[in-house]
Amino acid sequence: RSFSTDNPNDHVGNMKACMSLLPNLAVLRLEGPDTAKFLQDKTTNDVAGLLPNSALYCAWLNPKGRYLYDSVMFRQDSDAEFMLVCEADTVPNLLRHIKITKFRMKVDVADISSDVEVWSVLSRDRGLLDGVVEANSELAATLDPRWPEGQPTPPLGAMLLRPKDNPPSISSDVAEVDSSLYQALRMVQGIPRDQVDILREQSFILEANFDWLQGVNFSKGCYLGQELTARSHHTGRIRKRLMPVLLGPMEEGTEQRPSAFDRVEVPANGALFPSYLDASSTLDLPGEGLDITADGKRVGKMFGSSFNVGIAQVRITESLKASEAGITLECGGCSVTPLVPQWWPEWPLTK
Repeated sequence: RSFSTDNPNDHVGNMKACMSLLPNLAVLRLEGPDTAKFLQDKTTNDVAGLLPNSALYCAWLNPKGRYLYDSVMFRQDSDAEFMLVCEADTVPNLLRHIKITKFRMKVDVADISSDVEVWSVLSRDRGLLDGVVEANSELAATLDPRWPEGQPTPPLGAMLLRPKDNPPSISSDVAEVDSSLYQALRMVQGIPRDQVDILREQSFILEANFDWLQGVNFSKGCYLGQELTARSHHTGRIRKRLMPVLLGPMEEGTEQRPSAFDRVEVPANGALFPSYLDASSTLDLPGEGLDITADGKRVGKMFGSSFNVGIAQVRITESLKASEAGITLECGGCSVTPLVPQWWPEWPLTK
């Protein structure tokens, strides 16, 4: 079931389902009688409302409301055992944060990544995804909870926790692909990756679309960092947001490309990837953290990129004005075309 080809675009263009091992992710287990209360007090989503054998998306904030980490949180059969999926590089810091902030609460935490690995199954077929979750639930499996309201399927399919070296049980016509394709689709969908697209002690989660990705609950009680997040939601205007971007050479080519602030393409044939994704691209990609400029004026910041797509923090008003004036956005010698995810609830933005 491996993905191998001289021209990756021959496969990617019509691919309707695939699965990937995600080696960048780790799994922590939290257990003890105070675990549910601890997570409710320290994360942005409503752990009290999380049903057994289900999952949610959440962030951990500092007291000033700035981002620290994010997690996909699985609740097991009881409210005394949870598993967190997080970036492997953040594990030492997240473990330290948990141990410091739990004080005398009865919560034990352990890194179980040596025994458990994380897989993703990508598809726009809800029936296929439901079947995958049901067939692979012995440890934990869920439709990816980064699932905006109104969308028929999650943008990132299903997430499965599997015993080490034990791939998912799945139909033979679902190709196993390198995780770079998963990361490319994540960028196309405008969904952030911890410490790559959303930065510790710097970012605000609403600028990373947590409000639209079901990653924050504005009705739950107090949690660490709540005040600024709630105030920004209820009274503030979010002037910058993470957006998918299409990258290209500065000189204009003859190929047909989306225009700035077009909606992200949804292929009519059920395929996963938009036609403009070039999996054989040799583009010299801009570095993470570089400014995006319009006629020399800073209008955003570039984060992760792969092939010819990426994800960037975009100053909406300034970038729109530049695009309407016919000015090309650029970064690191590449043209930058911001695109609007299909799952954004509104466009143009009113908040």
